[in-house]
Amino acid sequence: FDNKKYDFALNCYKKQLHVQRQCENRDEFLVASALINAARVYKIKQQFRLAIQLMQQSLLKQQKVLGDSHYRLFETTSELGQLHLENKDYNNAILCFEKAIKSQKNSSCDLRRAEVHELMGMAYLKAGSFHMAVKNFLTSKQMKQALLGQEHVKVALILYKIATAYFMKGDEEHSIFYYKENLEVLKALYGDNHMDVALT
Repeated sequence: FDNKKYDFALNCYKKQLHVQRQCENRDEFLVASALINAARVYKIKQQFRLAIQLMQQSLLKQQKVLGDSHYRLFETTSELGQLHLENKDYNNAILCFEKAIKSQKNSSCDLRRAEVHELMGMAYLKAGSFHMAVKNFLTSKQMKQALLGQEHVKVALILYKIATAYFMKGDEEHSIFYYKENLEVLKALYGDNHMDVALT
């Protein structure tokens, strides 16, 4: 990627933050937004610690302005969890994902929550907690099937992750079952001759 473009963007966000912080009647939500944007640039540059620091600052400001149960906090907490996951800090990633899901426990099933369960499953898988990985992958699968139907690429992907988790756990029977389910969805989507079908 072009480092100069990201450095320019980062300087713009830093200037915005500086101006916002100098204002007597500053809008904390605008400050929080600038912090998130700067964190995203640091993520692209793979400077995860700086990205995490800025995302945490933004989260605190959002809580102050919006309270604890606003959907925006769900998004920011999920994004913070993804940063921890990419930084290989699986315990903090799991804590963020759990907090995000709990903040929206009264809301209906949606795709973003299904994706957070999938991410939490990945964090548990990488941490070596196969049972919890499978539990979150299965939750994500049920939500995705309810929202997208059985024959969808996102359903195929989560089936593959479930099969892989069972394989890593040493449970061949369940692993084969979910690999076959994955294969059936891929065949329905792409036909027998597609590369993804052949690889599975």
